[in-house]
Amino acid sequence: MSLTLQTELRRDADVLCASVDADNVFMMSVAHGLYYGLDAVGGRIWELLDTPRTVAEICITLGEEFEVDDETCRADVLGFIADLVERGIIRAD
Repeated sequence: MSLTLQTELRRDADVLCASVDADNVFMMSVAHGLYYGLDAVGGRIWELLDTPRTVAEICITLGEEFEVDDETCRADVLGFIADLVERGIIRAD
């Protein structure tokens, strides 16, 4: 699947998550038996996916919160999301 700004994303229900501190989130994929660590931005994306959102909605929020330009934010978010979709951490509709 090709991701676009209109792609709706949601968490995979089989992924367990724990915040270690303000800047680190650790997750475990029950289905794959793998652990993943996220930094502050990745953790914020995970937090935003508490409810399904589009890539565009995530980019708008991150752009405001982290003061990053739109083009950089879109490129970074799309790359990060593509990796999480490939690993089965989130689902794209």
